[in-house]
Amino acid sequence: MTGESTDIIDDIIHAEIDYPRTYTNTAERAYGLLFHNGEVPDSHMSNHARVFRAEDDTMAAAVADLTAFYRDRGLRPCVFSVSRPCGAGTLRNALASAGFTFRNDTDRFFIHRETCRPKHVPDVQVGRASNVSAGLAEMMLRSDRQWMPKVLERQLRLPSFHLLEVFASGRPVCMGTLQELGKCSYVDHVLTDKEHRGKGYACSLLDYLLDYHAAEIGNTLYLRAENPTAIRIYQEAGFVELEGQLESWSAWLE
Repeated sequence: MTGESTDIIDDIIHAEIDYPRTYTNTAERAYGLLFHNGEVPDSHMSNHARVFRAEDDTMAAAVADLTAFYRDRGLRPCVFSVSRPCGAGTLRNALASAGFTFRNDTDRFFIHRETCRPKHVPDVQVGRASNVSAGLAEMMLRSDRQWMPKVLERQLRLPSFHLLEVFASGRPVCMGTLQELGKCSYVDHVLTDKEHRGKGYACSLLDYLLDYHAAEIGNTLYLRAENPTAIRIYQEAGFVELEGQLESWSAWLE
């Protein structure tokens, strides 16, 4: 566990709020942001609200407005929240009064702090990609992530987005992304081909990613994870958990 400064926690909260701008459409409201993409109506990631500017006496009106926004588009109203623990109590109360169902996220937040490095697998090549290759798309399909190529193609339009690939024997076997978000960069979409897991390719990716981030970006590096195997790899690479410093949850209306 690590106790980070107030500024760093604020930076991560702002990064979490802004990240969906990179892959979906955004409607501005006085109380926050409404992310939406009718092409993927079943994706909560692409269709959800972030409420972070409403006062206590306007929270119910904000919930009513976002509910109408999504229902008018044939989408399920959904809200994501990342805050300090107990920092969104008024929002939760307003959503509960409107009949929303809640789920506390199991993701844990990690920030890169240590100097230890993951073990690099020999005889692999790692680099930045400018597009989603056929081999990479096939790897995503084998991992049941059919939605990912469309998301990545949209994110790749941004110079602040970095797609990294690991190649072995001339084919992609692992990938991950970096998104610059102001004072933070977010590690996401870390994926190893189902046929090549357990061979250390994710360690090679992280080894390259850490050097790449230090040379090209250099801000605070963070990620979210829930899989125990992935968490162990991240911790071995020097990521330290922000235990008890951030609360993440979602709510939706059937």
